[in-house]
Amino acid sequence: MIAVLTAFGGFSGQLAVAQQAADEAIAYRPHNPTAPAATVGGSIRGADNTLALTILAPPTLAATAAVSPTIYWHLSEPTELPVELVLIEEGGETALAQTVLNDPLTAGVHSFTVPQDSPLKPGTVYQFSVAVVADPDIRSNDVFASTLLTFNPMKSPPAQASAATNARRYAAAGAWYDALHSLRGSDSAEAKQLWSAMLKQANLDHTLKES
Repeated sequence: MIAVLTAFGGFSGQLAVAQQAADEAIAYRPHNPTAPAATVGGSIRGADNTLALTILAPPTLAATAAVSPTIYWHLSEPTELPVELVLIEEGGETALAQTVLNDPLTAGVHSFTVPQDSPLKPGTVYQFSVAVVADPDIRSNDVFASTLLTFNPMKSPPAQASAATNARRYAAAGAWYDALHSLRGSDSAEAKQLWSAMLKQANLDHTLKES
């Protein structure tokens, strides 16, 4: 019995080491580590106390290397309510891109790609927000999340590189959104493992169940 327990204990230890290695296999380094908090969301407002909304972004200002990046967001539950997506310059009043999703949405990860006719400008800070509209006449009841992002041009990884290699390079350069996008476009086990590791680094573990 002692031998059996030892074997299982050793196996558990190996699993822990393997998980730690996976978490360390990709390292996101913010392009500006001293930036203030930039992401809000996950809290519920209004009558629906089960729906949580989260933008898959780190707590502080994150960068993209793309003029038309893809931003991912997460619903904890399916919804038939309209979902409004808006991109504006920080402090601005006019939307650079805006769309309303009226079809029912499943729980899990969804995405928004900045239109090519509204490219980001280098060095400009933008606010991206997602709102589940419970009542169009009482917008204070929206389930709401937002984040800030900036466009920081850099040399793209070579096209022949794997999704995992591209993601590691982007993450090391502070290009959070590009790293996630590289991983989301791959079905490989390694890419899925790195996706989980990145989200854990940003304290987004709660979105993994339905990812």
